[in-house]
Amino acid sequence: STAEKNGVRLLAVLLGCGGPMNTGEEHYGNFTGTIRLYDWGFQNFSKRQIIRRGEVVTSLPVQYAKDNRAAVLCAVDSTELLLPKEMDENEIHIAIDPEYKELEAPIAAGTLLGKARVEINGQTYASVRLATASAVERDTGRFLRAKFEEQMTDPIKLLIALAAVIAFVVIILQILGGQIRRRRRREAEEEELLRQAQEEEERSSRSSRRDESDESPRRRAKNFIGDDDDFEFEFLDLDD
Repeated sequence: STAEKNGVRLLAVLLGCGGPMNTGEEHYGNFTGTIRLYDWGFQNFSKRQIIRRGEVVTSLPVQYAKDNRAAVLCAVDSTELLLPKEMDENEIHIAIDPEYKELEAPIAAGTLLGKARVEINGQTYASVRLATASAVERDTGRFLRAKFEEQMTDPIKLLIALAAVIAFVVIILQILGGQIRRRRRREAEEEELLRQAQEEEERSSRSSRRDESDESPRRRAKNFIGDDDDFEFEFLDLDD
């Protein structure tokens, strides 16, 4: 049979009791015994909420956390136990089972990081999952310094780091060298175009002066006098 009172439901099972079907007796003694058991159970036991959903259960240290913040862990679910009413709270122990031995920032809010177990006299009666109540940001400066120091203490990692730095510097120098070469080539091309333009201008100027010097004396005189028919010119050959 079963009975419920104040949100507590009890179940009773009695074996070997008297009654018409068992011992031929007219009275079923098991009903009377069950009522006494229910009364005793309701008087001496009650439901007790051990952990509430959203309750802060514990906090864990986090490496490289900004402002040295800890990861605050809250219960994802609630847990209740049916316990003796006279049991002291100090007899109930909450044990934490972290998911990781060490935590490293950043950690997002709601990240599952372990569970809490409800123990009484060394025996586990219930467990709930634990998640971060808020995000834990990383202190980038501390993180980089720590990683750099870690690299410096390991010869192999140090050589790898130095090789990476050298390769980075070589790549930067190659990029800068390529830019300088392209700029110089562009300047040389511009100077060549300017020189060619100047030479072309000089050739044009010399050609114009040569054309002027090659003009016949008759044409120069005619250009000077004009088209006046009253004048006639005779040019003598001085060599004769």
